[in-house]
Amino acid sequence: MDADTLEDLERRARHGDAAAAKDFLVILRRLAASGSIDAKRVLGQVLLTRPPYGIVEGAAAIFDAARGGDAEAAHLAAILAASGIGTQQNWPVALDFLQLSAERGWALAQATLVALTSDADLASRASEGVQVSGLWKRLCDAVVMGEWLMPAAPVSVFDAPRIKKIPGFLSPPMCEWLIKRSAPLMSRAETIDKAGGVQRVEEIRTGSAMNFNIVRSDVLLVILRARMAAATGLTMSGMEASAVLHYAIGQQYLPHYDFLDPAFPGYRADVATRGPRVATFLIALNDSYEGGETDFPELGWRFKGRTGDALLFWNVDAKGAIDPKTLHAGLPPASGEKFLFSQWVRDRPGALFGPVMPAASGAA
Repeated sequence: MDADTLEDLERRARHGDAAAAKDFLVILRRLAASGSIDAKRVLGQVLLTRPPYGIVEGAAAIFDAARGGDAEAAHLAAILAASGIGTQQNWPVALDFLQLSAERGWALAQATLVALTSDADLASRASEGVQVSGLWKRLCDAVVMGEWLMPAAPVSVFDAPRIKKIPGFLSPPMCEWLIKRSAPLMSRAETIDKAGGVQRVEEIRTGSAMNFNIVRSDVLLVILRARMAAATGLTMSGMEASAVLHYAIGQQYLPHYDFLDPAFPGYRADVATRGPRVATFLIALNDSYEGGETDFPELGWRFKGRTGDALLFWNVDAKGAIDPKTLHAGLPPASGEKFLFSQWVRDRPGALFGPVMPAASGAA
């Protein structure tokens, strides 16, 4: 089979052709078994990002490709090791793969090490392209994971519903990192249809969004997810795909709930398989705009954080029942543009792999 035919199968698979998806996987598995490093990487990416998913097989394929010399696969292996997906969570192993990817020339791995290292002088020289012997190992050796993972202290705002603020949860450079990573990949934000359970554009939500599936992710984002887990008492495995939201002047998200009420047929199967959406974690990525608050009309309260400030609210009460007091809206900016990090959290593992996670091939 020639490359054009394989590419055509892949394109059709991405657009929902089940027969093409099946044929594409058969070919990828055959090529991977023959020793093709590229096929192993692509096989892993497909199995980790597209229904019906194959997490164990996909992760194994990525680790094989990484050990076989693939720079992109080594970057993804670092994400898997940091997240505990397909392997035991292990930060030293994650950093080893990240260093390996950087040494092989993967730009995102290199930028991540520059952002993570505590050696500011060496990071500056790396950013300027100065040739330094053993650069990526030295940057990696200077990463202090304990400082990155240290949770910030939340401040209670309401007891019912449970709402907390965390001032300065994220540093301004990390906020800027998330904006730069997501901005080129923004598209019109969607909602899940209550009747049919499919994602679609609705006038209730007029801003843009970029969702980070596992392939689009990076180690800094995994660190952020670990910090959120520490702040919420929930696990990373319960977190859906993280998202960065963008609102231009006049764009908004009208009053809505983040919980998925199983009384609606479009939500019922999703809640049954992935669990209820119990919490929402928001982080202000910038503050250079007017208006744009997160409004809680049932509480008569609005939140607009400074850059890096976080807001945590539980969509269910202490007994696990959905809480209608969590009705909220993303108000439109009157000037400037708003960037917001959004994280929905379920009450059971495996939330990252589900129908709301977009498929993507290749690292973004």
